Order: sequence, then structure tokens, then C-alpha cells
Amino acid sequence: MSEFLGLKLEESDIKEKQASLKSLIFRFRWPLVVALTGILFIGIGALALLWPAQKDQVEILTQGTDPANSADKIWADITGAVQKPGVYQLQSGSRINDLLIAAGGLSATADRNWVDRNLNRAAPLTDGTKYYIPEKGETVPINPASATTDTTSATSTININQATQSQLESLWGIGPVTATKIIADRPYSRPEELLEKKLVKTNVWEKIKDQISVY
Repeated sequence: MSEFLGLKLEESDIKEKQASLKSLIFRFRWPLVVALTGILFIGIGALALLWPAQKDQVEILTQGTDPANSADKIWADITGAVQKPGVYQLQSGSRINDLLIAAGGLSATADRNWVDRNLNRAAPLTDGTKYYIPEKGETVPINPASATTDTTSATSTININQATQSQLESLWGIGPVTATKIIADRPYSRPEELLEKKLVKTNVWEKIKDQISVY
């Protein structure tokens, strides 16, 4: 009987506590509603502030990895004493040294003295240009873009419409500034345009006129 009465008392206490809690909630219902509403609005405001920043960040990342925005490409051919001769596609603005790296570097039989004397590795690449790297003991002309093992090519002219910076600088009296101007003013229909457009001086023209062409 005592256990039964004890159980009844516990149930009565629980109901009493529940009633007190309900009464407390009812008494402070409006402050609770205001507090919950405030928390809700704060959460919405925080999301509104964060959303544009996240959206912008996604757009920036997408734009940065978009292949359509990458730089234009150029093609260059390199043969002779290199590890991997062939035609390579490089980014516009690449240098001759970049082409050598793409080709795996010079081979063991390459004439490194010739390369050091005649090839400006810092010169920018021109689209569609061919480079030939000679082997030791091989006789080639100074113009690396038109060089071949054929001995008749030693008298070939430099095409001012296609020549690289280093090729133009190999001409008498042509320095980096003049070579840059010649490249910027392309194309030419006649070699004489270099003199007519005052890109070279008369004494320079007389020295190089038999060494250049436009085809």
C-alpha cells in the first residue's frame, strides 16, 4: 500500500511540475515569441549577407579556370639536335627557350657553341617559325629558322615577314629596338619598305638589302 501511495505522490509531483512549467511559459510567452522572432531574423540577415559573397567567389573561380579565357596559342617547329624534334603548340608570348624546353632540350650531339653564338633564347617566338639546331661539326647558316643541312641554304635570305627577333638582330646594324619595329610594322610587300618607312637607315639598308626578302 505504501508503494502504491508513493507512486501516486510521484505522479502528482510530475503533474504539478508540468503545470508550473506551462504556467511559466504562458506567463512569459510574449518575451519568448519576441526572442525567437529576433533569432530568426538574425539568422535570415546573416544568410543574406553571406550569400552574395559566396556567389561572387564561385563566379571568380569559374572565370579563372575557364579554358575560353586562356591566352592564344602559337605553333613552332624545331628539328635537328634536340631530344624530341617536332611541332609544338605554345602560349603566345613564349620565348625560344620555351620551345627548347618543350623539345626536351639539346641532344648530346648538339653544337652548343653554335647555339650560344647564334640563337637568342630570350627572343619571342613567331607563329609558324621553324628552328634547326645543328650537330657538332655541321655547317649551317646563321639564320636558325631557315637552316638546313643543304649547303646551298647558306646564301638564303631572311624573310622579314616571318623572321624572329633573333634572326633580324643577326643582320648588320639591326638591334633589338629596330627588330621590334620591323616586326610590329608587318606585313611588307617589298623589302624596300624598310627604307621607305624609315625603319632602317640608308647605310644599314645598303648592308642588308641583299640578305632580306618578303617571301
